[in-house]
Amino acid sequence: MVKQLKLELSYKDKLHNLKAKDRGRLISYLYHNFSEVNHERSLNGEKWLHNKLWKYLKANPYSYRNWVKQFLNQ
Repeated sequence: MVKQLKLELSYKDKLHNLKAKDRGRLISYLYHNFSEVNHERSLNGEKWLHNKLWKYLKANPYSYRNWVKQFLNQ
């Protein structure tokens, strides 16, 4: 069973109505933020906690919600 990440209804509507091009941009945006987090951790000598984006998003729902909200509010 797939666990859904919680977002407010208005953001769920916006996500559902995104065009294919915008969905691709959202995924690129999430990957970019994920890479930055891993880079910052490596600079501090920390190990990456998650090597895949979906694992990171599942384990860090607060970051996920903020990133999606920032993207949708642009």
